[in-house]
Order: sequence, then structure tokens, then C-alpha cells
Amino acid sequence: MNLQKSKWNTADEVEFTINLALMPKPWFEWHQMQYRLPESSKPRVHDGLWWDRLSPNPELSMDGEFWRIIDRATAETCAADAVDRLDRVGIPRLLELLDRDSLMRAIRVGDFGFDKGSPSMPLAILLSDSGPGPELEEAIAKLEPELVGWKLKDQFVSWVRDRADRHR
Repeated sequence: MNLQKSKWNTADEVEFTINLALMPKPWFEWHQMQYRLPESSKPRVHDGLWWDRLSPNPELSMDGEFWRIIDRATAETCAADAVDRLDRVGIPRLLELLDRDSLMRAIRVGDFGFDKGSPSMPLAILLSDSGPGPELEEAIAKLEPELVGWKLKDQFVSWVRDRADRHR
């Protein structure tokens, strides 16, 4: 989770949003491998497998994504709304996704929060946690046509299978 300020902030107006993310260990390990990150690297919100933004009350936003502060009163109102949204929406959603079955259901339907996409690659990565098996091989088979032309295709498939072998 992080607080992101707008790049358009001024001395008279501040806008911010709250980003939420979930980065399961196998997803982060693939990121470290793919981007050659050191073992000491830390996950960042925008690298999450699932990430989303909390939406502010429309009365407190110009665009539906960022809270807008123009004075002390709006600062207090935005802070209260942000805490309320975290309590009612953000934290419960993250807690739900910490359950592996809930996360797998979300991934299988392509729900990555803010982004929607193909579940094939994330599914193969997450399934590698359970060791080799028919479900993993099915995920890899469905994924391979999506990876045609990707220079890391063979490396990715080998990495997933090797990781699965280590998690027997």
C-alpha cells in the first residue's frame, strides 16, 4: 500500500490517491529473475500481481481517482474519507486476496484489480508453488501461444517448471 501524490500538486492544491497491491512470493521471485533484481530488492506497489486504487468520495475528487485538498477543511474531510475507504474497501479486499483460493479465483477470471488481463502467466507462476502437476501443465500449454515471439518464453517456462520441482 502506498500514498501517491499527484505530479501536478502546487502550494495551493494537493491531490493524492491510495494504491493497494498484493505481491505473492512466486510473483516477486519471477520479477527478480526477469528484471535481474538483487535479492535485497523490495516489492513496489506497481509491480504487484494484483493492484488497485481506492476511489475517493466523488465530492472530494476532480477525476474520481485522487482526493483533492485545497484547505484545512478539505484536508480533514479527505483524511476521514481515505481512512473510511481503507477500512470498508481496501483492507477487506487485501485480506480476502491473502487467501490463496480467493486470489486464484480472481486470477482465473483476469481480475488483477486496476488492470484486467490474461490469467495465463500469473496462474502458471502461482501454480508453481504447488509443485508439478496436470493443472500447471495445462496452464503452461494455454500460455505458450500468448508467449510467441517473447524472448523470455523458454526461460519463463523453464523457471516455472524448475520452481514447481523445488516445491514438490
